[in-house]
Amino acid sequence: MKDILGNFNLNNKIIKVNNRKVNYNNLFVYIKGTIFNVNSNIEEYIRDSYITKGIEFIKELDGNFAIVIYDKDKDELYLIKDKLGTTFLYYYYNDNELIFSTSLRQIINSKNFTKEIDKQVLSNFLGYTYIYEPYTIFKNTFKVKKGSYIKYSNNNLEENIYFDLYKFFKENNKKLNTDDDTLIEEFTNLFTNSLKKIGNKNSNIGVFLSSGTDSSLLTKLSKDLYNNVNTYTANFEDGNKESVYSKRIAKYIGVSNKSYEVKKKDLVGLMNIIREVYDEPFADPSILPSTYLFSHIKDKNDFIITGDSCDAMFANSSMYNIYGINHFKQISKKLVNIRCKKRVYHNYSEYAQVNILARFNFSDKIVGVRGKCKKVKKVDSKVRNIILFDLLNTVTEKFKVKTTSLANYYGIKNYTPYFDIDILKKTFEININKMHRNNKGKYIFNKILYNNIPEKYFSEYKKKGFGIPTNIWCKDVFVSEARKLSTKEFIDKQGLFIYDELISLFNDFEQEPNYNKALVIWNYYVFQNWYKGVFK
Repeated sequence: MKDILGNFNLNNKIIKVNNRKVNYNNLFVYIKGTIFNVNSNIEEYIRDSYITKGIEFIKELDGNFAIVIYDKDKDELYLIKDKLGTTFLYYYYNDNELIFSTSLRQIINSKNFTKEIDKQVLSNFLGYTYIYEPYTIFKNTFKVKKGSYIKYSNNNLEENIYFDLYKFFKENNKKLNTDDDTLIEEFTNLFTNSLKKIGNKNSNIGVFLSSGTDSSLLTKLSKDLYNNVNTYTANFEDGNKESVYSKRIAKYIGVSNKSYEVKKKDLVGLMNIIREVYDEPFADPSILPSTYLFSHIKDKNDFIITGDSCDAMFANSSMYNIYGINHFKQISKKLVNIRCKKRVYHNYSEYAQVNILARFNFSDKIVGVRGKCKKVKKVDSKVRNIILFDLLNTVTEKFKVKTTSLANYYGIKNYTPYFDIDILKKTFEININKMHRNNKGKYIFNKILYNNIPEKYFSEYKKKGFGIPTNIWCKDVFVSEARKLSTKEFIDKQGLFIYDELISLFNDFEQEPNYNKALVIWNYYVFQNWYKGVFK
């Protein structure tokens, strides 16, 4: 279904959807996304459920969705996000004007919208490469948070939480020491059931296949369920060649594999596409190969699936191993210096330094988290702390935005099978040692994997994934493109950055290129490239 754009004038109580006054027998219902295990018309199902059970019916839903309900008789408007936050839903609230949409770009283009960058959120973006909910890059404009709904009634706008992921963890944290064989069977069934939700055996499934474990297991399980599975791999002209190993895995499983090479000459063109794809700045470097793959896929896939979120679900990340390293303080200091060596913009000094360090010490001062880390801090396992932090904040904000934005732009449905409520529940129930053992993550996951694909396919090569050759590309492309977007006249007029410090950063990098400076320039370039498209 197409994106919705709603305008609600809070003074005269007139609500319009896509510029038409609402008149749907006093009950308007809209949904974008998918509700699983509903065979009837989904809008009728929501309408009937709301009439019979009230708004509490949403607690029973399983799926990836954004729902809008307007009850004219009660003069109540509901903006509802699914439990795990996998579908977009935004709203702008200012001067008695409420604008809501499943597309931030539609809100931006509304005549009553004021385009004003929130400098504090800009600081957040430049430090993290993406923006935490409920914030957006604009003032007075927000994302509806995962597992929540916004209710407008009696001239009042309020947020209601109907599913709290942290509370869900506390309720299911049983620390079970179930034996490995039982867990292998249970998780295999859960993975399979998650994959079954999106189609039948004749559905066409596309998988972004690296040479790594997450996408490889998805490919194998998908092949067991679906007749037609297509896999796609990205290589880099100046970096890793994943396809050498992904083709071996695809051949073993018995599926096709198409590989594409991202070259330096493609980068500027890709950035032009990215400017159109993302409604707000988003700088995870994997957007480059992901965009390249989406733009080259010609097969007709009913769904594109990825292994995103599996590392957070099953505790596989360098952050999860950091507690086994004695020189933690030195590492933290180095991480702070990645983006803070120079003060290159007005709102990014000590405040942003605290926020970057907070990503590793669980401080609640991080922009946009609003104390969630305080709750997580009460968990007795440090590894579980980081898992919960990522699930509460990073997973949906990072992976959802990256893939869902691209899928929407190219008119392709996407799904992240590992990020499933039943799989989450099972990971919460078991002892953390079943996932993270001997300072290594994905313990039980790897046992499941090697039951399906021989270990030799992964032991011979260390997966690089979609990590781009950042330093090389910044030196050869990004820094020169960033300079084009950084004239003194423009920077002074924009009022967000300090021109002299900015040019000094570019010069420092060109004289002594390194990965840390490259990251700063990349984030800055992504923001200005996006800004150029929005503030035409």
